[in-house]
Amino acid sequence: MLCQNCQDTIKTLAEQFKKPFEDGQTVTFPLPLHYSLESFHKSVLAGCLVCGQIWTYLLEGEDATLSETLQELRLRMRGYEISVKGAKSDFGKLPELDYQSSGVVGEPEDGRNKKSVIDLSMANHDGRLFIGAFPVKHWPIEQGIRFTLTPAPKSSPTLSDPILKARHVSTGGTVNLWRHWYNMCSKTHVTCQAGQLRLHPFAPTRLIELQDDDHGNIYKWTLVCPEPGVSVPYLTLSHCWGTSKHTCLTESNYQEFLKGSPISTLPRTYQDACVVAHSLGFRYVWIDSLCIIQDSIEDWRTQSHLMHLIYKSASCNIAATWGEDGNDGCFRTVDPWIRDPTPITLDFELNGQSEFMISKSDTHHEDIIKAPLNQRGWVVQERYLARRQLGFSKHQAYWECPELIASEQLPTGIPETLWNPNEYGIYRAQTPPKKPHLNVEEERDVRKCWNTLIERYSACYLTHESDRLIAIAGLVGELQQNMKDVCLTGLWRRDLYQQLCWVYDLHHRYKVGRSATKSCVAPTWSWANLGGQIMCDTAYCEEADDVMPFVKVIDSPGNLSDQSDSQNLGVLKLSLKGIALWTRSIEICDRKTRPYTAYSHRASFNNMSETLAISELDDIGLFIHWDEVMPPPPENPRRRPSAERERVQGERSSNLLFLTVHSSRRYHWKISGLILKQLPSVGEDTYIRMGVFTADPGVISRFLAARLGLQLSNSLDDRYDLDLEDPRLADLVHTVAIV
Repeated sequence: MLCQNCQDTIKTLAEQFKKPFEDGQTVTFPLPLHYSLESFHKSVLAGCLVCGQIWTYLLEGEDATLSETLQELRLRMRGYEISVKGAKSDFGKLPELDYQSSGVVGEPEDGRNKKSVIDLSMANHDGRLFIGAFPVKHWPIEQGIRFTLTPAPKSSPTLSDPILKARHVSTGGTVNLWRHWYNMCSKTHVTCQAGQLRLHPFAPTRLIELQDDDHGNIYKWTLVCPEPGVSVPYLTLSHCWGTSKHTCLTESNYQEFLKGSPISTLPRTYQDACVVAHSLGFRYVWIDSLCIIQDSIEDWRTQSHLMHLIYKSASCNIAATWGEDGNDGCFRTVDPWIRDPTPITLDFELNGQSEFMISKSDTHHEDIIKAPLNQRGWVVQERYLARRQLGFSKHQAYWECPELIASEQLPTGIPETLWNPNEYGIYRAQTPPKKPHLNVEEERDVRKCWNTLIERYSACYLTHESDRLIAIAGLVGELQQNMKDVCLTGLWRRDLYQQLCWVYDLHHRYKVGRSATKSCVAPTWSWANLGGQIMCDTAYCEEADDVMPFVKVIDSPGNLSDQSDSQNLGVLKLSLKGIALWTRSIEICDRKTRPYTAYSHRASFNNMSETLAISELDDIGLFIHWDEVMPPPPENPRRRPSAERERVQGERSSNLLFLTVHSSRRYHWKISGLILKQLPSVGEDTYIRMGVFTADPGVISRFLAARLGLQLSNSLDDRYDLDLEDPRLADLVHTVAIV
């Protein structure tokens, strides 16, 4: 439901879209929602969707009663006011209604200059109506909260189905709904049925068998070993291990597990997963800690090689999305304002519609993508490989399959208007909303999916950094068959040069307070060498004619698909031959840059002075993305920097080799390349990667053109082919082995 304040404010906001206004004109106006915390609190208690969500948001998920949070919010808002003004403007696009921060002011105590505690704004983007409540600039929460108005669906027999309309206090009460989703998927979804037909007979080495009592309730679980080569219908479980003590299979209790134990001996999450499997008519469940011998390295290695088949062959994957450890369970009591559809009727028609539904935007992203479970590295593979997934978030149950993503709030499917486009990033090869997968046919789309997958995966956490490549080995195996290509520690052999200029995402580090950590599980030229979110080289997704190479791959490691058995991955050599320049100096020229962006540098190089005009001998402007984050300076400037900071500073001020790799038409032929540090103790041609640089093509291109006697126009579309064997480039061409 919506409180009267929200209804009145939203209608007033929406009415602004009816009024004509001139091109370029901007009109601002305050739209108050509540003038006091007491009024705000009263609407929350009444169950208002908008007020309840804003309340939860402002408290950053504070887990307390409403009476307790009122006092907490009063303390937090002391000296602050969330005051937003709507702005209506037209710049030749869709009409837009947005917000402007009015600044930080104190909450009035004497009644004079009465101002609102919460305001709302509305915006129309791409035909979608958004309602936003945003904090002022200095409010300690970084982003705002927004809701979406979507046209109310027309009445249909499906929407009147009591199974879809039923609402329950706990997600565990929605048994009929998840049965409906599963049955509809298995019986009517053509894509999902086709996936089933492509499977080969398979059963995991071990499964958990569920046994009923005389009343049809689960009372016992037993470890069983299915007959090899015979398919057995079963479900899998994705969950967070957390800090709770797990019931684990070991060599010492193996025989005891074969005899069986009461269901009550399992952690709460396992018990709930067994209830879900039983409700869907399944007798077998696969749970990692119960089906892999945890103190046997040999068994772990064997089962990790089967992981892609285990999740791919399961009838459905159960995801304990919100739980942080095994004691949390799958089910949870939920707040009705978050889940229930909330209608609003406008007093006029907007885009031919007066009946709307209001929902919190990006609910799926908040409930699923940002949930504790999906911060685990291993779960990325599990979610991609599972043919279907039934997830239990903090607020509601979700269904995901290749043809449908649905929730308790939207049981017939989440419309695209409520989908977060960032879920698929700039590489979107799949039209949302669909379950993430790699079943795409065009190679360019496969590459987009791979980049999206790696960027998402690299942001996740692993208990053991040594699992960084193993935890996606199943996905790699699937793709190697489809792409007819070989994966080399996270990069693909074909068009390898188009993948080398990945960068560490400093914006992610800034948001989560997490720094990159170097590992020995991969060579420095692979993204797997860093433990932190990376941004892939966009050139990998470009058409061949739109990327100009500056290097040639001379030699690369062999087939490393069996990466769990590979030794010394960190010293595998990649040999490249290309145009490279030694630096004389590198200097930061923009020290005001925010900490999560690439620094702007000026660099001077050897080899360039003999052919360029005097006016072009100035240092070249570069953007540098260092792989290693510079440790902070001492708080007291008189104190000596830490040894680690001095080490990093020393490495960056040393003589470094800048190897140009490629330029892309998409970025106006901007040149990208690798920053390399020589390892003379290993060999004069041996280097490690230090980072990536990008540079405008102007000076470098004119320098190379002068060497080759070419005449380049001022066009940004200039492209020329380099012959690395040309004797005129002999002093610029280097052959390097990167480890």
